[in-house]
Amino acid sequence: MVFRIPRPRRYGRLSALGTALTLVAVGATAVAAPIEPGQSAPVVGVQSGRCLTVPGTTNGTQAQLQ
Repeated sequence: MVFRIPRPRRYGRLSALGTALTLVAVGATAVAAPIEPGQSAPVVGVQSGRCLTVPGTTNGTQAQLQ
């Protein structure tokens, strides 16, 4: 005979919460507008606040922090 230990209800709630958070995260990335070719967007460091710039458009151009 096999005895099963009943699981508390909180595991079901945690599972539902995890599923809801996953759906929100996936939905947020699906809705985010991609940058079209030819457009630009600033890349800014979180802690330093400095921007990453590329002074030219040729291959091999070094990126600079400003």
